[in-house]
Amino acid sequence: MHQVNKKMLQYRSYLLLPAQRWFVYSSVLVGLIFNLMPHGHFLGFPDFLALVLLFWAIRESQWIGLLSGFFMGLTMDIHYGSPLGEHALGYVLMIHGGLFLQKRIGMFNVWKQTIHVMPLLIGVDIISMFLRYWFFRTPLQMSLITQGLITGLCWPIAYIVLLYPQRRAVNKDYTRPL
Repeated sequence: MHQVNKKMLQYRSYLLLPAQRWFVYSSVLVGLIFNLMPHGHFLGFPDFLALVLLFWAIRESQWIGLLSGFFMGLTMDIHYGSPLGEHALGYVLMIHGGLFLQKRIGMFNVWKQTIHVMPLLIGVDIISMFLRYWFFRTPLQMSLITQGLITGLCWPIAYIVLLYPQRRAVNKDYTRPL
């Protein structure tokens, strides 16, 4: 038993403190600001808001859930001038999938989490593409899925950046303030 714990400590050299509510909400706000910048319409630019919403819905589902995904999606619909509810439906279904896979995703390392999260992020673009086809008869363009693919590939970066303030060393160093 002692060897298992020693191996686990060697693999993970930090403990996670509880997330601060102000940090969760401010990171969602930063993701919204990144999406509201003018480069958000370019093909292949990641959807930072979807990435942050999905991350916090998986990690802290008591603070970020379906309702916040719906309102952030409506905000993106208003900003992009898309039909009202297009992004909202995509974000709500993405967060619902993240909540469904929450326990499973938490068991894996960041690379396996990326494999589980990528279909959810690609699904936002697929829903948007099919809604535009349904209502406006715009041709289906599979190149629109590249935004979800690139957003999914940004998962390891978001994982490191968003969990960094919560990390604490396993071995307490009494000369550090934490």
